[in-house]
Amino acid sequence: MHSKSKGIVFMILASGIFGFTPILARLSFEGGANGITMVFLRAVISLPLLALIIKIKKIPFKIPGDLVKQMLICGIFASLTAILLYSSFNYIDVGLAVTIHFINPALVVLASALFFREKMQAHKWVALALVMTGVLLLMEAVTRTGPTGIVLAFLSGVSLAAYILALGRSDLHRLHYLTITFYLCVMVSIGSLVFGLASGHLTFALTPMAWFYAFLISVLVSIFAVTFFQLGVIKAGPSTASLVSCLEPITGIAFGVIILSEILTPLRALGGALIIISVAVISIAGRSKDYTSSTQEGSQRK
Repeated sequence: MHSKSKGIVFMILASGIFGFTPILARLSFEGGANGITMVFLRAVISLPLLALIIKIKKIPFKIPGDLVKQMLICGIFASLTAILLYSSFNYIDVGLAVTIHFINPALVVLASALFFREKMQAHKWVALALVMTGVLLLMEAVTRTGPTGIVLAFLSGVSLAAYILALGRSDLHRLHYLTITFYLCVMVSIGSLVFGLASGHLTFALTPMAWFYAFLISVLVSIFAVTFFQLGVIKAGPSTASLVSCLEPITGIAFGVIILSEILTPLRALGGALIIISVAVISIAGRSKDYTSSTQEGSQRK
């Protein structure tokens, strides 16, 4: 399997986890938790686990001086994204929040073309059009909800787009992916702690079940999803990765309907189908390009 294809697989896995864990977060609210508390616990619980894995594998903890600034930038955007998205769950359905959050593929693709002069192949334009149409259909309930949750979810999408661009165009690929994950979790812990204390939203008066959800979210997101996401962005590239990551709202909507009894309308179902088609378009085109490149390289060697 070629590097880009591996990146697409990593993004699919990350998207599935990211789409499922908000359901657990919403369930934890019934046990006294809130968005800020879950973001903090999600990050801080994973730190000793990550540190142990890194030590066992003898992976360097140290970050070269020239990468510190890049790590800080990525960490700030990662913190903002988590805080904004999890806070939106207090106001609107998880499926709707995750859907609005996924305005980011359009922002990443457009920013890549406008500011970084990345060439836009035809299949990316097709995938982008399908994604945007799907997202608009999924957002048909926006007019029936309050603005707070919608604004928070939208801003989380803007922040995630900035994070994807910063990570994809950084030199952090020189570090081991677990080292990157560890320091991102450190920064998310610090960011959510400061914000939680300042806003008064940080609480630890949780039921045992809420603590269990926090632990489960921490392991799934910080150990697996964040790692898969980084590998996906690095191997597949920012614009491709962001489009494939649109599987996340499909997962969020599906589990929202199954577990939280959220309503799935025909328009939302159609929107989800268009997003799945867009992922298929970008995945097939990526594999075709990888195959063509490898064939040409083989011919040149001969």
